[in-house]
Amino acid sequence: MIVVVLTHIVLNACIVILFLMRSRFSLLGNTWASVAQVVTADTEDVLDSSTAKSDIEVLEILKRDGRANLRMSIGPIDEFRKIGVRDAG
Repeated sequence: MIVVVLTHIVLNACIVILFLMRSRFSLLGNTWASVAQVVTADTEDVLDSSTAKSDIEVLEILKRDGRANLRMSIGPIDEFRKIGVRDAG
């Protein structure tokens, strides 16, 4: 039991250290920054049409449009250095 607890503590400490060292675009506790990062040209049409849809319905729309397997990342998206969701492919 002690080994499990110690392993848990060590893994959590590693996660926190990696988060602090590698996070570049995180503003914890700033909800509007999070919303602003999600709304970009790549996501705007899906967000506009999905306000009352379930996850399954949105996934079906993305599959129909051939976008279900796109990889996205968060980073600079224009010359003004806006941070947002962008195509990682």
